[in-house]
Amino acid sequence: MRANFAQIPSKFLQALGFSIWLALQSVTALLSFAMKPQVLFSAALLIGIYPGTCCWFRPPLSADISAFSLPIMGHTEVDLIAFVQGQRPWEWLSLGMVLSATVAVGLFANLVLKVRMSHVAGLFFAVLLGCKLSLLLNHPAIIVELDRQAQLHDAVVGLLALTSDPVVEITSFPRVNGLRKLVEAGSFESAVHYTPNGSVTFLVVALMTLLLVGSGSAPRRLAVAGGWAALGLVLLVAVSWPRLASEWHWHRAVLAEQRGQLESASTHVEQAKEFFPGLVGVPRTWMLEGKIDYQRSQHSAARQYYLARQKARNGELDQALLEIAAIKENREWSLKASPSLMNRWKGDLSTAQAMEDFRKGRLEAADQRWDLAMTFDSSNVFRPLCLAALRSRWQGANPQEVVELVDPVLDQLADRSLKAALHAMIGDCFFAAGEFSTARERYQTSLRVFSLPKTINYRALRGLLGW
Repeated sequence: MRANFAQIPSKFLQALGFSIWLALQSVTALLSFAMKPQVLFSAALLIGIYPGTCCWFRPPLSADISAFSLPIMGHTEVDLIAFVQGQRPWEWLSLGMVLSATVAVGLFANLVLKVRMSHVAGLFFAVLLGCKLSLLLNHPAIIVELDRQAQLHDAVVGLLALTSDPVVEITSFPRVNGLRKLVEAGSFESAVHYTPNGSVTFLVVALMTLLLVGSGSAPRRLAVAGGWAALGLVLLVAVSWPRLASEWHWHRAVLAEQRGQLESASTHVEQAKEFFPGLVGVPRTWMLEGKIDYQRSQHSAARQYYLARQKARNGELDQALLEIAAIKENREWSLKASPSLMNRWKGDLSTAQAMEDFRKGRLEAADQRWDLAMTFDSSNVFRPLCLAALRSRWQGANPQEVVELVDPVLDQLADRSLKAALHAMIGDCFFAAGEFSTARERYQTSLRVFSLPKTINYRALRGLLGW
């Protein structure tokens, strides 16, 4: 018995040593397999699909738009206002699905068929390039909504800067580049400003991967990369040819209108809309059609819109609203311009006039215009921010009234610096009303939302100190 008990520790140690050896062998084999170039390349494809699809459009106010919510050929029947503000169902034939399918095919070709990594990397780069460029071409209606959101963002920031002391420094970090103001609304150039830098970086990484896994000299690798890029352009033409054909007719229409060939211009505009129906609701289409009909002395819904825009630029807002209201009274015209579209026009015109009244010191008129804009177009959840920023600075402002305008919007607001400024603004209202505990909570929330080591939220800190 004693001998048997004496042998137990040695057997246990032998079993333990064998288990450790087996574990080390398994780990070594697993690491050897994982370090193979094909496996590392496949892992990079799998890991890269998330950053490659999570954010393809970055709205100025709402959350990022994923590639899985963007159809290849553009939206046809969807509420674009709700889409941009956050209601984004996944699309089966979307840019994200195309990239995911490309990754799946690449993994199968790389691990099972043993296809060269350079071919798989080239295919992924070509598809990614084609999808990126088609994104900028096939979604003009979304770009228009992003432009409208950017204008509203600029108005809110301008109000906060003009009505606060000191100026709101934390709103100097917008999600979108301010160069958007220099280009035409809804255009290809405007779309570039809503594409985040990380999305472009991912395309560069895909190109660098193609160059690294290639074989031969540097000129040969560059030539191969150029060939895959050409394939990406072919894919772009394959999915975007209706928009390209539409743009060709559009420029022909512009040239014909400038030469006074109004019938030819009208024909080209109609052909542009037939090739790409997404241009039907774009403001520049209504403006060009209205300008042509005005010169031809032909009454139409587009002509009324053109006249409304011209009168709004001259400060005649009431007359501009009457021009749009005339569209609703005509049955034939109202079929081309839906009530929601006309209400959106009225809301935009009222917002622009309200900002002009504010700049000229007509605060009561500005308040009425913004209230009118909210009445016209309640679909835009961010419109109340302008009215809240204005009313928060009135003498004896009601803090609860400002809270009711701002709080329902905060959950959908993705701009952290602007959200922090709004919390601090509400804190100022409660502070002025003598509700110091509630004001302190708002200032603390503002600090939690946005405060960086090199970009300090001084406004919230000053509020906490009672300045």
